[in-house]
Amino acid sequence: MSDIKLKPIILDQTGINEFYKVFGAGKETVVDGVQKFMPVEEIIARDVVSKSNTQMPGIFNYENLKDGTAPIFDLLPLWKNMSTNQRISKLGTDDKIIQFLTRNSKGEKLEFGTMAEGA
Repeated sequence: MSDIKLKPIILDQTGINEFYKVFGAGKETVVDGVQKFMPVEEIIARDVVSKSNTQMPGIFNYENLKDGTAPIFDLLPLWKNMSTNQRISKLGTDDKIIQFLTRNSKGEKLEFGTMAEGA
């Protein structure tokens, strides 16, 4: 039995539009000492993970969610027996991380492609 209780981060079209307004398609940034272009989807995913992580610090971060090694996986019945590769296939993209940790203002799962990006 799992005692994991993460409240979803509320993200709706207005919030997504704000990211696009501020960052456009993305921004140049330095990650682990390396200059790279960070697409807006990664910026949103990192923001959502950062906000979610404050509810249960230390059980996940952006990198270990993406690479399938986050300790939270071992605490979730549906995920604990999955291999790292299975976890990556289910949650290894920015869009999947965003969908996993967010809901819209009506409490519904976000569906990409149904919202007009940057509209």
